[in-house]
Amino acid sequence: SAPPPGGGTLFQLPNSHSSHTYALMNSLIGGLGISSDLLEGAEPSVAAPLISGELDDGLMSRAKETGKFLFKDLQAEERIDKINSMMGKLKAALDVETTSRLELSHSTDLDSVKLITQSDLRVQGLSVLLLHYCAGLQHAQELINRPEVKTDSQDTKK
Repeated sequence: SAPPPGGGTLFQLPNSHSSHTYALMNSLIGGLGISSDLLEGAEPSVAAPLISGELDDGLMSRAKETGKFLFKDLQAEERIDKINSMMGKLKAALDVETTSRLELSHSTDLDSVKLITQSDLRVQGLSVLLLHYCAGLQHAQELINRPEVKTDSQDTKK
């Protein structure tokens, strides 16, 4: 039979991509397949549903609300650097996932429907984490910009 328009490379992708996706998924943990290093510092109430793959309606608001606890034991500048570093990792992971999903959407492989669904859930999970870290970054920056409240402020009054 004649090759499809474009030289037939599109129909070669599913086989090579499926084995790549399988290997990639085996190297990841959790129900959504989100790498454990992307969960570093995440609050348990946010990380647990991402690990189990059981996303619930309150997850986004919990992610936003608990971001202020991210790396709270670090000094302000170090904390901001750490959160920025994690956000960089998350953005890179989102880029990879988006590219992977795009490749899957061009696939004729029957397994690709299931993989696309898993990819969509991973994008949702990574987006929740990004919101979590954005909230943490905002909180850390507000602390730096806010004047320090001294506990001995009573002593300055006469």
